[in-house]
Amino acid sequence: MAENKTVYLHDAAYARANGEIEQYHRSRKTNIDCKQAIESAVRENFDGMHLNPNAAKPVVEQFGAERVAHVLAATVRYFDWDGRFSRDNKAWAQTVPFVQDTDSLGMDRSTEYVVESHPAVLDGFIKLARKEFTQAQDREKSADGKRPSALEQLRAGQDSQQKAKSTPAKRREEVL
Repeated sequence: MAENKTVYLHDAAYARANGEIEQYHRSRKTNIDCKQAIESAVRENFDGMHLNPNAAKPVVEQFGAERVAHVLAATVRYFDWDGRFSRDNKAWAQTVPFVQDTDSLGMDRSTEYVVESHPAVLDGFIKLARKEFTQAQDREKSADGKRPSALEQLRAGQDSQQKAKSTPAKRREEVL
């Protein structure tokens, strides 16, 4: 599954020239699978008024933050003219690494994995996914033994403050 989470960031011409065409095709197929999973998640988690706040989590877990970001950014870039995508999501999409990949007729191959869900609902899904990306990065940093995230530090500080408040005054001096 780790191979599903790494996006191939070169065009078809580069892949052919460097003997990496299999990786290119596998990555492109996985992008399409990711698109379909996003559409399914939106469809299953939108009740007509509200999007389930956990809608993006299973897709990010299955395909990885990098791939989900790649597919969502390709979608927002494709629909850049559409005012139903927020400015924040449009600005974010421009920061995601992207390679222009055109076929022999000049057609953009990334359109194969442009998500076709309703733009206003998809905009909400993108916000949820971006939040999930941040949480996934924090979990990875913690698992790597690196410095805990600011959120983890705040939570740890709150826990110690709560313990201090629950300890009687005389005993608190001993603890501190």
